Amino acid sequence: MSTKIIVTSHGELAKYTVKTLELILGDLDNIDYLCLGESEGLESYKKRLEDKISDDDNYIILADIIGGTPSNAAYILKQHFNNVEVIVSFNLPLIISLLQSVVTSGDNVVESAIDCGREMIKTL
Repeated sequence: MSTKIIVTSHGELAKYTVKTLELILGDLDNIDYLCLGESEGLESYKKRLEDKISDDDNYIILADIIGGTPSNAAYILKQHFNNVEVIVSFNLPLIISLLQSVVTSGDNVVESAIDCGREMIKTL
């Protein structure tokens, strides 16, 4: 079973986050995105997100902000699927850490990526 990452967001943040990661890292096979449309509701978005999930893989869903439609949809799906983890809030270092960890398949992948994302937030 491989692990796939789905970046979710209001507007096109998820799309451009993945496009930026591809600019930095090259082609990425195990990451996808889902953007919430301007007038889209929870049920429609949840259905589109669910359509990206199969029983053949594990998934880490990243949502832009807690309490929003993307995180609410991800949380609902986590309750129904044993192969889904959800992280709310993300930055590029967190996602890069996840991408590297899921390839090497280490323990505590989610916790390590969250730690990396926190550590890379600095004032200069």
